[in-house]
Amino acid sequence: MKTRFFSRSPALICRTHPPARNCRGLAVVQAVLWLGLTAGVANADTTFTTLVSFTGDNGATPQSALVLATNGNFYGTTANGGLSGFGTVFKITPAGAFTNLISFNGQDGNLPGQLIKGNDGNLYGSTLNGGVFGFGNVFKMTTSGILTSLLSFNGSNGADPVGVIQGSDGNLYGITDAGGLYFNGADQTGLGTVFRTTTAGVLTNLVFFSETNGAYAPLLQAKNGLFYGTTESGGLQSTGSIFSVTGSGVLQTLFSSDPTNGTTPEATLVQGTDGNFYGTSFNGGDFSFGSVFVLTPTGAFSTLVSFDQTNNGANPAGPLLLASDGNFYGTTSNGGTNGGGTVFSMTSAGLLTTLVSFRDTNGMTPLAGLVQGPDGAFYGTTSSGGAGNVGTIFRLGVVLAATAPVIQSVTRAGGYLTLTWSSVQGHTYQLQSKTALTQTGWTSLFSVTATSTTTTASDTNTIASSPQRFYRVALTQ
Repeated sequence: MKTRFFSRSPALICRTHPPARNCRGLAVVQAVLWLGLTAGVANADTTFTTLVSFTGDNGATPQSALVLATNGNFYGTTANGGLSGFGTVFKITPAGAFTNLISFNGQDGNLPGQLIKGNDGNLYGSTLNGGVFGFGNVFKMTTSGILTSLLSFNGSNGADPVGVIQGSDGNLYGITDAGGLYFNGADQTGLGTVFRTTTAGVLTNLVFFSETNGAYAPLLQAKNGLFYGTTESGGLQSTGSIFSVTGSGVLQTLFSSDPTNGTTPEATLVQGTDGNFYGTSFNGGDFSFGSVFVLTPTGAFSTLVSFDQTNNGANPAGPLLLASDGNFYGTTSNGGTNGGGTVFSMTSAGLLTTLVSFRDTNGMTPLAGLVQGPDGAFYGTTSSGGAGNVGTIFRLGVVLAATAPVIQSVTRAGGYLTLTWSSVQGHTYQLQSKTALTQTGWTSLFSVTATSTTTTASDTNTIASSPQRFYRVALTQ
């Protein structure tokens, strides 16, 4: 089933005064234009396609994002369904050809979570329960479906693992939601751990949580080599926190959530090109339906979006994806026009555009993030809805139109002015000027074809002798 969404907005014209005393005022005008008129990814021809509807026999309730393997196919898991009802691992081609590879039986795991692509070409993952002791395991599998259990948690060394990542040292790092400190196998489930394991299954516990009940998302290894994660509770107000941890287990709490800025952060963080960390909170924010936030490496926190349920969705459960166009893409598990959750895009400044609103027929309740395929489209899952009412796999094609250019910076040196503006690769922009706004027409200085998402160019005509000069960047093709 396909549904098409399309919108387009007119180009934005940006102006500036070059004299030095007025350049300070330009920053204010520029900021107003950028915040008020940037079209972001609203200019998009968007096509939604349901590729697979789960039925139970082939899996049910997928709750994790797909992963793109080296062979060009996507792999994923369902938390339930399959031959024994304990979940599955499947393969799907970009065209939608589906193959069920593994049905878990409990002994080899139960409730499988997020897969990752290893450096050796194999896939790695974890199951929340099952295994030798019933507290979950970490496994390896080939792309053809040969499964190998690497380790089983026993409670004391962790329980209920929620996914692994591969560190720069080749080892696997992960979180357990329970076990560890205070675990006794009876009424005390433990508070969770951070662990490291080799790809051969040699386990090392790095952190035993003591003031939270554990995290509920895989870690992120940042550019500085540290690991970053979230806890769904704990912190100063017991509503969640964000932390960093070294490879040797030194833990530092960077931020404690509260109802105003968002609570219960359940998803993995993503690091933007600016070095900051972007993430979601399941609850809290201005309307109590969750939020999107940004955190600097030093711990400065800002809320970018507060979800309101009706208009832009509610309760984001999956991580954000930093896509090739420089924008973030994500999902909300509830809310939106049809009440079944949404897919959205967002700029790094928090300009959010709803791309899809789910309903029963095209899926409901997406709990995972998205993955971008080699075709530029986004692939994801919903945990319910579809023909079998137990979840779907979908493809979302987003073809960006040429967005209006927005001036991002203006510098003056040696009598020359240099401008940087937002751009779309392959489109042509023209730098124009005039000495008075009352003049008829603009003088074309030169044209440039964009090669990335930002373009920088200079006016080589000296401005030292001009009382004032106005500039604009026009999208010509």
